Amino acid sequence: MDDWQETEPSSGPVTNTSHAASEGNSWNSDGGEFGKSRFGRGRGGRGGSFSSGGDENGSDNDSWKNTGGESGGFRGRGRGRGRGFGRSDTTGDDDGDRENGFRGRRGNRGGGFRQGDQGGRGGFAGGYRGKEEDIFAQGDDSGEKDASEAERPRVTYVPPSLAEDEDSVFAHYEKGINFDKYDDIMVDISGTNPPEAIVTFDEAKLCESLRKNITKSGYAKPTPVQKHGIPIISAGRDLMACAQTGSGKTAAFLLPILQQLMAEGVAASRFSELQEPEAIIVAPTRELICQIYLEARKFAFGTCVRPVVVYGGVSTGHQMREIERGCNLLCGTPGRLLDMIGRGKVGLQKVRYFVLDEADRMLDMGFEPDMRRVVGSPGMPSKENRQTLMFSATYPEDIQRMAADFLKTDYLFLAVGVVGGACSDVEQTFVEVTKFSKKEQLLDLLKTTGTERTMVFVETKRQADFIATLMCQENVPSTSIHG
Repeated sequence: MDDWQETEPSSGPVTNTSHAASEGNSWNSDGGEFGKSRFGRGRGGRGGSFSSGGDENGSDNDSWKNTGGESGGFRGRGRGRGRGFGRSDTTGDDDGDRENGFRGRRGNRGGGFRQGDQGGRGGFAGGYRGKEEDIFAQGDDSGEKDASEAERPRVTYVPPSLAEDEDSVFAHYEKGINFDKYDDIMVDISGTNPPEAIVTFDEAKLCESLRKNITKSGYAKPTPVQKHGIPIISAGRDLMACAQTGSGKTAAFLLPILQQLMAEGVAASRFSELQEPEAIIVAPTRELICQIYLEARKFAFGTCVRPVVVYGGVSTGHQMREIERGCNLLCGTPGRLLDMIGRGKVGLQKVRYFVLDEADRMLDMGFEPDMRRVVGSPGMPSKENRQTLMFSATYPEDIQRMAADFLKTDYLFLAVGVVGGACSDVEQTFVEVTKFSKKEQLLDLLKTTGTERTMVFVETKRQADFIATLMCQENVPSTSIHG
């Protein structure tokens, strides 16, 4: 009969077929095992005795049987519920092998530590096992943990708190020398019934708090994307805008959103473990989303609207506590935003404005599935019941498809300048050199720039460090920065 199968006991007494054992704690030899019982302790067994006989209910026979040397151990066999500790994987092995480790046989429910036998080489094969089935496994025979299951190090970094004083909040950069040339940039609007463009911020009909914050921010007049974008968003239309980075897109969507939130009576921020923001802004990188958050914090200064930012690389607990303090406008990167939604910290039922900034970069970085998960999350209003705004520097086919899926059918398309074109303020010069002459050409170029600062872009981290070291050796103060 198979050693792994259970034999149902007969109604009569069970005959002990092993060698006769004397009473007491005598030793008998029969096959090199302790407790070579068909039933181990048996399902009906009580106590912790180790039976060498066939008594299913655990007889009082205290005999310990061993033959064949010193390959002993404690083993339960069959489907006994006892924990078996066996040193030899072979029944009746009388060669005196000393195979280290504790082994529970397949039918046992007890786990074993395997080491040195053919079934468990060097590992811990513990677990709660039923017949032919793992019920709760704690290890495997290989003794190696899958790399995919290894825990990632816990992120504990907490960014420094931002200053709340007015001077720090409204710190801003000076406008560029070619700012006035923005008025000459070509603007094209596609769609039905676009609203009139504004010329000044006063025409935007913003509330007093926003107008004061605009003045404190140093904004003198709107840029082309702001002239057309602010009235479009204020009119409640969905928007797909293509404009260069640095053209003022952030203020173009923040100002009308904040105006509408305060005009329609946004609830004041209050503590709650679940926050339901009215506006969600998504950007692909932490640097960009932090810039958007700082602008939102600036424009919302002195109002009841509380913006919050979430992104990777920062303690999740810290960001959850920030959300719990109150959140009307949530800025986030795709992964961390989904994390907060999954943790039940962010509800989507009250979302009125959904903004995707740098949508083309999101596609390049593989965030399209995450964006579709966000808009498909439970509670997220449909595109007919929310206002969706998309901003992109280019307008490839993938962006067009995403716009069709996320925006209402009557959305407006705003193109500022040449879509996908290079910035006209940057002079571009191409120099053709051989592969092995690049370093010499770079040195010659740097010698002609005098004291002007220079940025050199390379393809790999190794190249960045190598070029920086080379420049230092040539008495050109340099450093490298990379991910």
